[in-house]
Parts: sequence; C-alpha cells; structure tokens
Amino acid sequence: MSTKRKNQKNIELKMEDLEEVWERQNRTCPYSGIQLILPEGHKLGSERFYKYASLDRINPSKGYTKTNVEFVSRAINWMKNKYSKEETVEFLKITSEFVGAKTGN
Repeated sequence: MSTKRKNQKNIELKMEDLEEVWERQNRTCPYSGIQLILPEGHKLGSERFYKYASLDRINPSKGYTKTNVEFVSRAINWMKNKYSKEETVEFLKITSEFVGAKTGN
C-alpha cells in the first residue's frame, strides 16, 4: 500500500510488515521497556494509556516504511510528536535517575 495525502509522508506498509516489526520488538517499547498492548478498534480498555502501542516513524522526515517504523508507548509517541528522539531519551534518563534516587533503586 502506498498512499500520500497533503502534509503526509508516504505509507508503504503491509499488515505483514507491521506484524514483523511487532514481533521483532518483542511487543516492547524500545524507549521505556514497557510491554505494549495493541488497542482494539477505537476503544481503549482498562489498561493504562501508556501501555498501548502506537506506530511511530524512526526518522520523522521519511515515510512509513518497514524499516522506518517502530511501535512505542502512546505516551512516548505524544512526546516524540513535539520533541526529538534525543530530547525524549534525555528526559527519560533524567526522570529515571530521579525516581531511582527517590526510591533508593
């Protein structure tokens, strides 16, 4: 499938491609390590919002291709919508260190 709308990057993905990416990642967010859940339709269940998988482009300047997508936590995707990968990783590192220091971990 290859489509392009105004202000949208090319989409060159098949369902099999998405399944391969999902399995390769072991259903885990590469930023947070959270075990992801696929939402069913437009409904979100009782799980925490950050556990839901969201498809993200690795390089935002390129289209949706098998080699340029990954599943991330919905919360991470919201963050990456505004901030770069580097800024997102830096934020996660700082907060992880802070929480670890507060809890003694």
